[in-house]
Amino acid sequence: MEYLLTFSILLILASGFYILLLRKRLKITLIERSNLNQKLFLLSREKIAIESILQSIDDGVIITNNTNNITMLSKKALDILKFDLDSLQGKPVGEILSVDPLGNKILSNEKMGIKLATGETIEAKISSLPVLDSGEIRGVIYTIHDATKEKEFEEMKLDFVTMAVHQLRTPLTTLRGYLSFLSGSISSKLNTEDKQYLDRSITGADQLSALIENLIKITHVEEGEFTIQKKLTHLENLVENVKKNLEELGNQKSVKISFQKPKEIFPEVMIDYFSISQVVNNLIENAIDHSKEGGSVVINIWQKEADLVVDVKDYGEGIPFEATKNLFKKFYQVPDNLRAGSKGMGLGLYISKRIIDAHKGKIWVNTILGRGATFSFSLPIYQPPKNQKLPTPKS
Repeated sequence: MEYLLTFSILLILASGFYILLLRKRLKITLIERSNLNQKLFLLSREKIAIESILQSIDDGVIITNNTNNITMLSKKALDILKFDLDSLQGKPVGEILSVDPLGNKILSNEKMGIKLATGETIEAKISSLPVLDSGEIRGVIYTIHDATKEKEFEEMKLDFVTMAVHQLRTPLTTLRGYLSFLSGSISSKLNTEDKQYLDRSITGADQLSALIENLIKITHVEEGEFTIQKKLTHLENLVENVKKNLEELGNQKSVKISFQKPKEIFPEVMIDYFSISQVVNNLIENAIDHSKEGGSVVINIWQKEADLVVDVKDYGEGIPFEATKNLFKKFYQVPDNLRAGSKGMGLGLYISKRIIDAHKGKIWVNTILGRGATFSFSLPIYQPPKNQKLPTPKS
């Protein structure tokens, strides 16, 4: 009897203790559930915010997971691609974009053709950014920028420039002819001040003519009509000839142009003589423009492996680093507060780069602010085809 009573008491105590544990565990569970609900609520809000941001971005956005499958698309991306959400959700990104989804390569505004659901192809700029977690790639975020309208706008601008320059060419030719006639017939009869006015008018007309010719050259480049006629040339002779033609321009600003023609004969290059002369001319003129009065411009030519390199160095104010990446872009000019100098249209370096590119060469700049700039370009040395027989030397 006593044994049963003791057992009952122990059972009651154990049950009470167990109930207390259950109540404590229930309380913890309720707190955890409340925290979980709070986190789910916050995650839901963040998801809504992210989706709202995605839908408000002008460019299309595609997000993939670590298996390269699409997990999210913005409305703009669907509009660009002409697809509906169900046809792309969960599909491999490679079905619509020709990219390396989880490779080390990060795309940055690379242009590519994208085939739409309608069957047509558009030109788009693609950028990508990997989603990292503890150093591992968990997915990729792609942005798609439709460049079709930009291309159409560029074509419209090109058409306008073409029409304008051709309309200006004829009257300008007439104006230069009359100014040249006046300079030859009455120049000796004018006083110093009037002669100066006439000379300035001729110089202005010549500058306007050079600008128009540059614009015409740009239209030819953009329309794919820029052609070059190559012939074997000793580059050092070309540089020397251009330098001689610009000596008077240097004298007007008291800038000395130095070029020590190499004693050794360099290998020949296969180039369009007129076009490369224009590149050298542009670089030397720029160097003169940005040199101080009484300064100097130094030109060097040297061989680097399978290339010949031409350097044109001035000792002017130099170019800020932030401006160098845009120097060879069309119509780019270094802001006045960064570099003083001539007020061109920003076409010379752009045209020079296109010419050098057409010759499979490279063009670049090295500069230190306050210590001048060196513009350089390289051209490949001519290598005759292996099966080509060289002409027999004449006796």
